[in-house]
Amino acid sequence: MSGTGAIVLDFWRFALSDLKMNNVRGYVVEFLVARAVGTDLQRRRLRVRRPDGDQP
Repeated sequence: MSGTGAIVLDFWRFALSDLKMNNVRGYVVEFLVARAVGTDLQRRRLRVRRPDGDQP
């Protein structure tokens, strides 16, 4: 956010502070599970493949 005068907390307050929104709840759950199992907190994209090797 260089050059905007904003910090990540400003963005969070603007876009993600309403925990009643479905997508935000998912992010919170992912965060809590990651903390509980001791993984790093980097979001990773996973490729899902069917048993035959094709992507859904």
